[in-house]
Amino acid sequence: MKKRALKRSYKSMTRLLITVPKRLPANVLATVDKVRKSGIAVVFITHNVRHALAVGDRFTVLNRGKTLGTAKRGEISPEELQDLMAGGMEMATLEGSLGGTV
Repeated sequence: MKKRALKRSYKSMTRLLITVPKRLPANVLATVDKVRKSGIAVVFITHNVRHALAVGDRFTVLNRGKTLGTAKRGEISPEELQDLMAGGMEMATLEGSLGGTV
């Protein structure tokens, strides 16, 4: 139902904001990609690196309202993006204080 509503309404949109559950059906990613390719700006909020990389052109990682980093596709590896999403330097500092166990 939600997918059909999204498909019907996106034709008149200029921007789309989507937050997703942790378990996201693949057809939703396909619809987001189609909307993006049609020229509509999509803000896709996720905690899943694979989902972000599947449909993203540019990535901005936020933590408590602060930007940890921004990069375009090809400027950041999946591992670097995952590290940012896991907490960036804050997590690196914590890992160091715990003897590398995080």
